[in-house]
Amino acid sequence: MAIIAYNILKATETVIVGVIKMQKEILNKITEADFLSQVSSLLELFGWRYYHVFEQRAYARRTSKGFPDIAAVRGNSDGSATLIFLEIKKEKGKLTEQQFEWLSLLNAVPGVVATVCHPSDWAAIASMLK
Repeated sequence: MAIIAYNILKATETVIVGVIKMQKEILNKITEADFLSQVSSLLELFGWRYYHVFEQRAYARRTSKGFPDIAAVRGNSDGSATLIFLEIKKEKGKLTEQQFEWLSLLNAVPGVVATVCHPSDWAAIASMLK
């Protein structure tokens, strides 16, 4: 009986490891543009007003390097509002020094949330935006 239980446990472990590897492969294939589109859809779904900073050269010359990709605001039931800034990255994307500095400064403002978002953060992002 112990041998059967051990074999079932090992088979289950093998399946779980395979699923985790598959999830990582899928997450690594999501482009930053596709992920940005998904996050934008989620913002709209939950009633946020947002602005996306375009990366086109004409706009890039007019904006400060490292500013987050999305600035979003939503009114609360008590008459206040919530302001968030999101830096969108593909799964293995890293912050530049300027992006890190912007997020740090924005997080120093009382009540403001500024964060980096990767595809593997989807559940946390949905929870934050809900």
